[in-house]
Amino acid sequence: MPFVYSSLKQGTGRFLLCLMCCLLVLAGLIANTAVYAESGTETETETETETETDTSARIIRLSGVMGISDQVRQLALRKNESAQVQRQRLRTLVDWAPAELERRYQGILDGYSETELATLLNLLESPLMQRAREAEALALGEQGSTTYEVYMQRLQEHPPAKARRQRIELILNRNGMWQWMLKARASVPMSEAIAEPEQIRLLAEHFLLYAYRGMDNPSLDELNRLWAQPALQRWLNDAYHALPASNGAH
Repeated sequence: MPFVYSSLKQGTGRFLLCLMCCLLVLAGLIANTAVYAESGTETETETETETETDTSARIIRLSGVMGISDQVRQLALRKNESAQVQRQRLRTLVDWAPAELERRYQGILDGYSETELATLLNLLESPLMQRAREAEALALGEQGSTTYEVYMQRLQEHPPAKARRQRIELILNRNGMWQWMLKARASVPMSEAIAEPEQIRLLAEHFLLYAYRGMDNPSLDELNRLWAQPALQRWLNDAYHALPASNGAH
């Protein structure tokens, strides 16, 4: 589930991938997990290898649910603030650190049967899910490029066909990317990045339109079918409700 970091200036935003990003989006996350540094200014990453054998760890990585940790951290580390102020804010957000979130997610998956875990992993490792993650990762890497900016401008001037947009909206409804983004923003006290839900949703929609521009409608229909599977919906719902309570923006 890729997460969106944005100033929301004139309806456009900057999309970054945390960890992985795993990957939101779930589908488009990269395999790195950012760690809250004591200095409050630097991050350390650990890359999961493709030889990873632990089923629960693979589910957590491939579904992208760790991405919210890095987004919360980025929102907390504001520019023009001293390292001391940043450290103090990060200490109030320790429940969002990777190790703590992973512990919460692992606790959920410990309650799933082996059959349920196998079903979930099979969905996340499907060729189409892999293709979607790769497309999202590529799009995240192209943020800020001329190609990306031209495409975003074109979306403003020439909106996509209704059927195409409806497919993307359905994916967003099922993978919950924009809701996770809102949760991250609500978690940081006095966050300057708070935006209206519809602004966040539009940013996520435009990102996926770009990322999936090379996928035909039948592929998007199949991707939607995968996201709608009960096993995946249960996991996303359980993971979301395991997130720390939001501090709210004050």
